[in-house]
Amino acid sequence: MIGIRILLAVFFIATPVFASGGDSFKDLPGAENIRAAQTAARSIGRGGRIGDVRFGDEAIFFLADDWYRFDPETGERTLVDSKDLPPRVRPQSSRNRRRGGARPARGRQRTSEESPDGTMTAMHQDHNVILSGGEGMNIPVTVDGTEAFRFGTASWVYGEELDQSTAMWWSPDSSRLAFYAFDVSPTRDYYLLSGLTGLRTGVTKERYPKAGDPNPIAGLRVVDVASGDITTVDVGDDPEQYVYSVRWTPDGSELFKTSSSGEIDDAVEIGRKAGEELK
Repeated sequence: MIGIRILLAVFFIATPVFASGGDSFKDLPGAENIRAAQTAARSIGRGGRIGDVRFGDEAIFFLADDWYRFDPETGERTLVDSKDLPPRVRPQSSRNRRRGGARPARGRQRTSEESPDGTMTAMHQDHNVILSGGEGMNIPVTVDGTEAFRFGTASWVYGEELDQSTAMWWSPDSSRLAFYAFDVSPTRDYYLLSGLTGLRTGVTKERYPKAGDPNPIAGLRVVDVASGDITTVDVGDDPEQYVYSVRWTPDGSELFKTSSSGEIDDAVEIGRKAGEELK
């Protein structure tokens, strides 16, 4: 975390200033503000090594022996009570990576995701999504998945071109699971030779759009674990768009997605009423 202080200091110190006529730095417009910012940046971690950082709407909170609140606009640094800190936000992908184990094979997505509370595991099996509660208790979320219409996974293009290694996402409170619904039927098969290191070779096929071919159609679903009700997320009408980088907000009220149709980091509000369409 000490690197944050260094980066801030380097930013202000190394910001280039161009002037004509040999003007000195102190005479340039805004020089006083830059000096004040440099001083504030150097004082962020004063009092010890930074052990933790949290981000609020208008301030940065950091632990250096005690908890402090730093206002980036004024440079003010004040002591705060730990009870007044904003919640710690951990990227869901990082948490799932630790839980899910090794990175999936090239072009693929992970086939299991453990819930944040550790009580259930979402799994992709036979083109469907199931929930496992341990001790052989498996609850089917979807049952009509096929090779042409898949749940809880994406197409090879997503893993290869977008580095999308996840296809199922738990809400922070483990009450709901978002997952992909992929219609790959418009995409033609691409045939590959397999088993090149074995005694016999074989032929395998992969749905893969060549230049000019239609893309697989990406969709999102959200299941309420308690009721089993599944909601369809409104991701837009463009069948050619990519829908990726899916993640929940810390309070679980919204689901963020990025799409290639121009809706970057578009948030869809998650209604508590089971079965309603998400806008």
